[in-house]
Amino acid sequence: MNKATRKRLVIDLNGDWRLYTNSLPSDCAVLGTITRNENDIGAFNHSTERYAQVNNGVVRNLDSRKIVAALAKEFGKD
Repeated sequence: MNKATRKRLVIDLNGDWRLYTNSLPSDCAVLGTITRNENDIGAFNHSTERYAQVNNGVVRNLDSRKIVAALAKEFGKD
């Protein structure tokens, strides 16, 4: 995958994460929703060791560098 085909992450700290999962890992704090592309939206959470996306109980680790960039955009520091 080259840079032109990669999508930016979009974080919505007010997003309704309950639309995407009913179960969460016990060690996480839900922060909102995360969109990885148009059809890949899930609960955005953080634990002591990682950022992750949760969909129907399935946890996918996220690249923390991309999370920092997405949060900067969310807070207008792009």
